[in-house]
Amino acid sequence: MAKKKYLFVCKMGKSRSPTAARVAYEIADEKGIYADMFYGAAHEGNVDSVTERHINTYQKIFVMELWMASKIRRIGYKRELRCLNIPDRYSFLDPQLVDILRGKLEKLISP
Repeated sequence: MAKKKYLFVCKMGKSRSPTAARVAYEIADEKGIYADMFYGAAHEGNVDSVTERHINTYQKIFVMELWMASKIRRIGYKRELRCLNIPDRYSFLDPQLVDILRGKLEKLISP
């Protein structure tokens, strides 16, 4: 089975997306899915350079806010893209953020 690669993008790559990657990895592990989770940033109208260079290696990309989706599409990503619609008010591993992410990602992380 090929390893899946998922990317999570938030504004600064410090709170929401790293938390989402960790929660998604736990869900994938529980479901027996062989996957790698990465995170990146979209800020000041741009996507970070590492994300941009590797954009087409991801099977699925999750963005925290809708405006980020257009930035990802603009740099050429054509695969599945999901907006989680999670505002920028949480800290890294905030228990409320973890609960929200788990509820949303349970359905979206699949074999």
